[in-house]
Amino acid sequence: MSEKHPNQPQQPEEPELRRDLPGTDNPHEPWARQEEVGDIYSAEITDEGRIERADKLTLRPMVWIGCLAAYNNGELHGDWVDAAVEGEDLVRSAQEILSRSPEPDAEEWAIFDDDEFGSYRVEQYDSLEHVARVARGIREHGHAFAAWAELHDGDEAMLDGFEDAYLGEYESQEAWGREVLDDLNLDGFLQMGAIPEAIRPYLHIDYEGWARDAELSGDVYTEQAPGGGIYVFSTL
Repeated sequence: MSEKHPNQPQQPEEPELRRDLPGTDNPHEPWARQEEVGDIYSAEITDEGRIERADKLTLRPMVWIGCLAAYNNGELHGDWVDAAVEGEDLVRSAQEILSRSPEPDAEEWAIFDDDEFGSYRVEQYDSLEHVARVARGIREHGHAFAAWAELHDGDEAMLDGFEDAYLGEYESQEAWGREVLDDLNLDGFLQMGAIPEAIRPYLHIDYEGWARDAELSGDVYTEQAPGGGIYVFSTL
């Protein structure tokens, strides 16, 4: 695949939005044609049995792969493709798209759009094998893997270390610090007889400060989670 950027004489239309997930356009059709048996939803159903709302609990990263020859000639030819597959399967999908191109002997493709990759940024000329690797991790581990992949610019060696490094999702640094330090029973030490009872109520553990210093020291680092919490990763 060429690394050159397309130089089209006229701007084609943008790829169509995905229609396979619940949204404002089809709030009552959460299981559309592109969904799989393994996709899981949390649904709110009215007394009449109508789906009021359906939230997808598993991510399904997809990319819109288009033909560069068609794009250069002012026509948008491509399709949404499931990216959470083996690399050779994603390449095969791109080749199939090119085989249907209105341009004869079309040989080059690019990623024009992506969906459900979380915070990871898919670039137009990324290797499809690499995109598939990231997508499979997101499908298995969710937004936390997307944050990890973006943090390391998709480095293959770092992607393989996700499970060892990921410490979990927490509401805040304080929540993570409290969980770690509670295992040391520090509150119990504060209640020991060596501390005068009159001043015990004024002593407290700065969980947030400890967690912040742990990140500043380089032992861990955090990334924002979509719901407002944080993901915590170990550097050790």
